[in-house]
Amino acid sequence: MRSRSRCVVGLLTLMSISSSASAQLVMGLVRNKESGAPLRQIGVALVADTTALSEPLVRTTTDSSGAFYLDAPKAGTYRLAFTLATKTMLSAPLTIAGGDVQREFVLDMREEEPTYFEFQVLKPVQPLPNQPTPRYPESMRKSGIQGEVLAQFVVDTLGHADMSTFKVLRSNAVEFTNAVRATLPQILFVPAELKNRKVKQVVQMPFIFCFPGGSPRGARPDTGAYWWVPKVDVRYCPA
Repeated sequence: MRSRSRCVVGLLTLMSISSSASAQLVMGLVRNKESGAPLRQIGVALVADTTALSEPLVRTTTDSSGAFYLDAPKAGTYRLAFTLATKTMLSAPLTIAGGDVQREFVLDMREEEPTYFEFQVLKPVQPLPNQPTPRYPESMRKSGIQGEVLAQFVVDTLGHADMSTFKVLRSNAVEFTNAVRATLPQILFVPAELKNRKVKQVVQMPFIFCFPGGSPRGARPDTGAYWWVPKVDVRYCPA
């Protein structure tokens, strides 16, 4: 049975340990991103290379110096899953190819700020005046088609739309959706507030595309069936 040394010197120095032909040794040091302190007794699991958690192939735990070691069953690309008190974090892909692997892993231990709905905040999100409006797609204007995009997204504490959360709840044409998607990052909002601090909030915002004489026909994206939107007040139509 081979010996395994866990000597951590400076940033990360682990003694080289010979591996068997069928297994690859993965050695690492886990630190707190903010303080730089080693993270002790953190669960570490080797999992398949996917962005979703999968069944662990092998497990271990960091020691008092934040170090860990485990045997990968064979060469390949994997990820490491670090189990914390309130969440599990996945590493970037880790390629193991014919030799022992030594890595340092820095984890952000800060808890993510919660996201609220409008009814949960004291001051809900408000759009700032004189913000850009989506450009009316020329092909839809020439065809006399008007409609609406109902978008859902999160406004962060700086007043920007988080486009990773962007979701279309209703739209009558992909051209209108694309126009909204292109303009939304440029629109600034007054962030929501709760207990005298800025917080993230889910927003559902309609974008109207209309002009006098246009056809107010729309479609639900889930069924593709046409529906009729109420007559739009042309005073709110984009120029």
